[in-house]
Amino acid sequence: QNGASFIINTHQLPLLERITNIPVFVIAYIEKLFWPVNLAVYYPYQHIPFREQALCFLLVILLTTICIRRVHSQPYILVGWFWFLIMLLPVIGLVQVGGQSIADRYTYLPSIGIFFAVIWSFGEITIASNRWRNVGAIIGAATVLAGCLLDTQFQLKYWRDSATLFQHSVDVTKDDNATGYFGLANALWHDEGDLDGAVKNLKLALQAQESGSNLSWTTTSFGIRYNLGLVLFLQNKPIEAEVQFKKALKLNTNSDSAFTHKCLGDAYFDQGKFSEWQAEYDTATQLMPNSPYLQYLINTSKTLANLLERLKVAPTPEGHVQAAEILVSQQRLQDAVFHYAAALKLQPDSPELLNNFAWLLATCPNKKILNSDQAIQYSLKACELIGFDQTIYIGTLAAAYAAAGRFDEAIATARKACDLATKHGETELFNQNQKLLNDFYLARKPFRNTTIYSAY
Repeated sequence: QNGASFIINTHQLPLLERITNIPVFVIAYIEKLFWPVNLAVYYPYQHIPFREQALCFLLVILLTTICIRRVHSQPYILVGWFWFLIMLLPVIGLVQVGGQSIADRYTYLPSIGIFFAVIWSFGEITIASNRWRNVGAIIGAATVLAGCLLDTQFQLKYWRDSATLFQHSVDVTKDDNATGYFGLANALWHDEGDLDGAVKNLKLALQAQESGSNLSWTTTSFGIRYNLGLVLFLQNKPIEAEVQFKKALKLNTNSDSAFTHKCLGDAYFDQGKFSEWQAEYDTATQLMPNSPYLQYLINTSKTLANLLERLKVAPTPEGHVQAAEILVSQQRLQDAVFHYAAALKLQPDSPELLNNFAWLLATCPNKKILNSDQAIQYSLKACELIGFDQTIYIGTLAAAYAAAGRFDEAIATARKACDLATKHGETELFNQNQKLLNDFYLARKPFRNTTIYSAY
């Protein structure tokens, strides 16, 4: 959906512009190689002024001339330079794949030539008989190595999670980094449950994509609007979601749009537009009649619709629980909390209901829903009702303690869950609780169930 792997045709980016950009990219790669700061996972393509193209062309010619003039005394410099240029050719933009201008990973092989020339130059210095020159070369090499180690340590902090990585990308590039904003929005949504942050960055991505300042594809704008519609729908804003889904459909009328029609139907349903809801579901089915996943989503939504209508007339704890479970699978967590709470009012002493509600409140990545105190309360009550003798309930209590930052209790409770799993021969539950213990609680981290946000 983000268009990053599309080959750009010459109508979108003329061949002449690609050729005149080559010197700029060559100099940019050299600059990043020797001064690796403001590195980004994605550098958006930008139209480069002629003055910059001309200056970089002269610099490349100057460097090439210097290498040629020193071919007899230092032939390795010319070899390294041409290695660098030739290895860059396949990725320099003559065949433009995606919307990036440059990519740090493209220098892995070309940089061998530059390092070849630099190392042989240092080797020539150390061969010299001057002792102080040798000492200077050693100190210089050690300093460069230490600098690389420090810079690597500095750069690693941006790779600890996707949100940090893409936030850094948009921070060090200009405001038209549509792909950076798109990646940041998805990371905030899927990894942290931050729907407000996702909406903000999807709108920024849309502004950047439609500004015309970088390469643009219909599929990219479609993907941004589709995701924006999804997140707005999850925020219980069906009217705004409807607008985005309709605009997305104008950009994509292929069979790929079947899921967009389905989501538009969901937005209609939440507004009480039932005839439009059914019409969109029918359209989605016609576009992808052989998609089991699409049919599963449609059937699940229809089941939920019937459930909600029945609950208006005859509310039951079982009906509310079933609705809550479907809503969780659809990422509609605020609505799921409502139905869990409604079920609990009708059946306050159900261990299973208390446990499942506590798990959602303890592990949900959405901070607006996360409620560790209530999770502990519900989980403790569930454990008391079953006599603290079922692994799955003890495991939930451990997660609730971790959500509240009570890691010593979380560790002790998780170990008890592992002991119970061993006692009862529950291998899968043992492995799950042991993994949570090792990966999260012992590391003093709460578990966040990010799989909640993988349905779409």
